[in-house]
Amino acid sequence: MRKEEKSLYDHLNMLVKDIMFLGEGNGIDAYKTCLSILINPCKGMNQRCQFRRKIKILLEKPALLGNPINKIIKSGDKGRYQEFAGLLYDKIEYPGSYIEMTKLLKRYEFEKADHAYNKNKDLFDLFMINKSYGELKDDYISKQKEEIKEGIRKKKKNEIAHEKLLTKLKELAKESLDIQLMEAGSIEELVNLYVDNHIDNDKVKQIFSLKNAEEAIIQYREVTEIECTYHLDEGELPEKKNKQYKNRLRNETNHDDIWNRKNIWFYTAAEWIVEDWALKHKLNVIDYNKTNLHSPQDYNIDRKDVAIKTTIGIGHRELPTYCSADGNHESGEIIIGVRSHSRSLGAKESMHYIQGVLDESLYEDIKQPLNYFIIDKDVINPCYLHSLNAYFNVNKEFEFSGRKYSDDVIQYFLGERELLKPLLYIASKQPDNLHNALSKTLPACHHDFIPIAKELSSAQKLQLLPHFLADYIITKIINKERIERDAIENVIYSIYTPSHDQCIYIENLLTAYAALSKVRCKFHPDETIESMDIEYYKGSIPTLRARCSHDPKLRTTFFTYSWRTGETIIYGDEGIEICDSKDCGCLTHLHDDEKIGRKTCRKYGENGTHRFHWETGYKYLQGFVQQHKHANVPQAYKTDDGFNLGKWLYNQKINREELSNDEILFLDEQGVDWKI
Repeated sequence: MRKEEKSLYDHLNMLVKDIMFLGEGNGIDAYKTCLSILINPCKGMNQRCQFRRKIKILLEKPALLGNPINKIIKSGDKGRYQEFAGLLYDKIEYPGSYIEMTKLLKRYEFEKADHAYNKNKDLFDLFMINKSYGELKDDYISKQKEEIKEGIRKKKKNEIAHEKLLTKLKELAKESLDIQLMEAGSIEELVNLYVDNHIDNDKVKQIFSLKNAEEAIIQYREVTEIECTYHLDEGELPEKKNKQYKNRLRNETNHDDIWNRKNIWFYTAAEWIVEDWALKHKLNVIDYNKTNLHSPQDYNIDRKDVAIKTTIGIGHRELPTYCSADGNHESGEIIIGVRSHSRSLGAKESMHYIQGVLDESLYEDIKQPLNYFIIDKDVINPCYLHSLNAYFNVNKEFEFSGRKYSDDVIQYFLGERELLKPLLYIASKQPDNLHNALSKTLPACHHDFIPIAKELSSAQKLQLLPHFLADYIITKIINKERIERDAIENVIYSIYTPSHDQCIYIENLLTAYAALSKVRCKFHPDETIESMDIEYYKGSIPTLRARCSHDPKLRTTFFTYSWRTGETIIYGDEGIEICDSKDCGCLTHLHDDEKIGRKTCRKYGENGTHRFHWETGYKYLQGFVQQHKHANVPQAYKTDDGFNLGKWLYNQKINREELSNDEILFLDEQGVDWKI
């Protein structure tokens, strides 16, 4: 036996003897002294832990304690030792098996507890100070029975309460939505009450129907957008259409003109994707170009002669004008507009998006006027082009449109401005209902749009709404009348959702309105928009200028587009500045490190910085050719004084169509290879 164990043995042996011959006075003192020594043998934490572990080992193996303990156990006088053991384990730790046994009893797992007890019966009996294991088990059995009785009582009570709740919910379901909400607190809680308790409630069913309807409308719009979007590689067309593309290239007189080559690809691809869309929707299609590349009409779709036109986009340049194979359109033709874009002139990949169709005849019976965006096939924008699905009558009819919705449900969600897409879709079937719905959901400043929406609804031509909305917004801007963006985007968009490109166009107009409060006269900085009139200059992207009240000849532009890049330019946007020339109020922006103003600006227009910048680059090019005997300037090449000649020459190539004939001739004389 080790020294520490021997010492412990001695202490315990002494204690056992004292217990056996316990009397008054000294015996009790000896007991307390021994207990104190055992529990607090040393001050150090590590030593204390080691000592307690040894105690635990000895107590788990009582045989190590020798005959005195056995005598106590055999004599049946073990109460004192149990008391000692219990006090000792309160200070240290019960064996894990004993703790597990008590847990099993508390969980009423009596068979497992019996098995655990029988494995360590002698040891466990030492810890049953006041009760035996059987008594302790009986206590838990009684407790379990009482809990079962209490559970039955509670269950019965809950069942009665639940029956009362179900009865109340059934009665409540007959009431109006307002009364139901007073009881439930909110739409979410009301829905949960009836769903969780499996009670029929027609109001709740209507709410679910409207939510599903909104998801269906949003999903359908996403699908139609995807159907109108195509990604192609140059030449990736059906055999007959690809043959037309190659024939057009052969007929091109200037085979080195990369801009013309790209244009030919864009409008040929645009023709095919419109044809493909029509065939997917099972429409009759005739391609007039199959027999005559110079046919005055491009296609006939569903007995309608069609001119297909596309915009040109290269890199971050998006030219707003529409091009076609012959550049013209015939009387009676409808126009289908496509947006085409490629990341560079040399890129094979291109993206094409069908923006919609323009048919002047659709406007003939509409009495509401167009003030600024009047029908002009030479000056159109995405808002003029309405849905192909609506025009060719291939729109989806939603199932929910035939369902009956109670007035209290409709009025609640109109008041909350929620689920407006299905509600206004349903209301649009009856113009008076649409009028009433918009009167409740639109702020007073936009009640003047209600007659427009009502007439379009009556004529079943809501697809024209984005066009009338864009015209309505620009009229409001010019008249300096209040516009609430939230009402436009959340309410009016719910009557008829504009396409992706229409949304961008309208959002730019709303940004122009937001800029009005910041506009200051370029020539009189204290003069605000309130004292200035607004002039409108038509275009695919119009120009808006504030006219100085002191001198009407002085104008400050706050909305326009770049003649170089086609991008929309708005007063106050990042990187947009008023021209610093003393007699010009145009907007300027940066393009390829060059400040660009309006085309006629003397400082930053076509003949201003552009000309100076061009002549500077040309002089550097001449020097490069003299030195290197060729004009193949690397794109990253810079001159000794930092001029980026490589980038300059690259920009001339990709912007070739914007160069004058003289500029192209000068570059040809230097041996420039126009291929990119």
